[in-house]
Amino acid sequence: MKYIKPILFTLLILTAVLCGYIYYKFDARFAETNAYSAFKENNFAKAGSYLSALSKKNNPKYHLYHGYLLLEQKKYDEANTSFKKALHLCSTGDLNLEISGALSLTLFFSDDIQNLDTILDQYTSFDSVNRLFEGLLHYQKSNYKKAKEHLKDLPLSFCENCWLQTVIDHNFSKEKLTYYLTHCMIESGETYKARQQIESFLESTKVKGTSFYYLIGLSYLKEERGKSLSTAIPYYQTAFQYFKQILPSDVDYSKYKNEATVHYTKLIEEILDERAYQELGIFLDILGYFDAKVAEIADLFFSHLQKEVEIKNKARLMELACQTLAYCHNSTFKEKLSISLYFYVQNLVKNHQVDSVKKAWPIYNQISSDCSEEQATLTKSVCEELEKELDNSELNLENSQELLELLGTLSLSYEQKVDLLESLTPKIEQLWITSGENAWLFSKSLDQLIFSDGEVDFHKKMNHVLKQLHSQTGIEETSFSDSLKEANEYFQSPANKE
Repeated sequence: MKYIKPILFTLLILTAVLCGYIYYKFDARFAETNAYSAFKENNFAKAGSYLSALSKKNNPKYHLYHGYLLLEQKKYDEANTSFKKALHLCSTGDLNLEISGALSLTLFFSDDIQNLDTILDQYTSFDSVNRLFEGLLHYQKSNYKKAKEHLKDLPLSFCENCWLQTVIDHNFSKEKLTYYLTHCMIESGETYKARQQIESFLESTKVKGTSFYYLIGLSYLKEERGKSLSTAIPYYQTAFQYFKQILPSDVDYSKYKNEATVHYTKLIEEILDERAYQELGIFLDILGYFDAKVAEIADLFFSHLQKEVEIKNKARLMELACQTLAYCHNSTFKEKLSISLYFYVQNLVKNHQVDSVKKAWPIYNQISSDCSEEQATLTKSVCEELEKELDNSELNLENSQELLELLGTLSLSYEQKVDLLESLTPKIEQLWITSGENAWLFSKSLDQLIFSDGEVDFHKKMNHVLKQLHSQTGIEETSFSDSLKEANEYFQSPANKE
């Protein structure tokens, strides 16, 4: 009897230990199982509450699984920290390899290529997982041929661990892996084969992922490499038929749009270099579809025109611009080019290049839907120069003649002619006093170049000016009486006698 109590006490302790072990074991397994079920259903809050049972034991699995939850919520830095804690608590075995695979995931999504490269060199036991990330690593480095070798014929299941497999399934669907592989094929020159594989995949899965339309379009652009411009253009046109099927709702729409813009901008630069302006309109409309760089292309086009046109034939620039705009209907391009052409004409006016303005201004009128504001600005500028010229003590008839010819080219309105006459009359009167001959020649040019249509009765105004001059004492005995006589005869009637 004396041994019964010690025996019973020992059995009680063993039972307590066994119960504790069983409780721990089953409680941990229960928590892990339920956490995984919630995780698989993307119920991360519920999964986290189950995992809290593991955290009390400082279990590396807790940090691993908690890292998975963070990773799926795109909290990559926090996930990376959690995986490193798990790795610190578990230095050997399959769990260690799984943690390394999990770390690879965070490094990939964080675009940390250098550290991803390092960890893949250290852990290679998960062959299929390693192949996947080796392929993705090469893909990120644009080593498309190497990436293709790793990504082709990947298994449907990458590992036995359900957590890691679920994360891979969530982030690397068959659709996404097919995208990576076919993109690698296209970049490696297997364009036709890639298109076949894409079409087969779309047909078998009924997937409506518009990202594949980008790849098909890209495949045609890759095929045009090395071809002449005229041969390459149909490839660009075919590619656009696929690019325009990319929907704005696609998560990568902006990326695809920007990448397509780069290709078409490069083509337009080639078109400009080869002066194939008749092709410009089609591809400006394409750039307009992507809402990109059209204004910059207008500047580039204008720059090309300036280089092409001879210095002595500046109106030719306007002719080429007008011809090109007949092919180009993009409103942004037309508006931006019109602004550049206006400043070009303004510069011609400023430099008194009368012949060029005579040719350029009518063309600008064709290009611009309403150039009344620009015409008013140019007219004001020329009138101000003309008034300054008349204010000089010695009138330069050649300069004033050029300015009058410029005004004639700008097709002044009735109101502008009236304003011009009112502003110039006092200056003409003063000019008669200082230089009769110059006054007569200037007045005659003014009549012939500006008022010849009779819309404003310039003759009547000048008759009034001349009568005032005749009334001044001694005016007929001056050296410019001959000029007065000629002017009187010329302005006697409203009609020009010559």
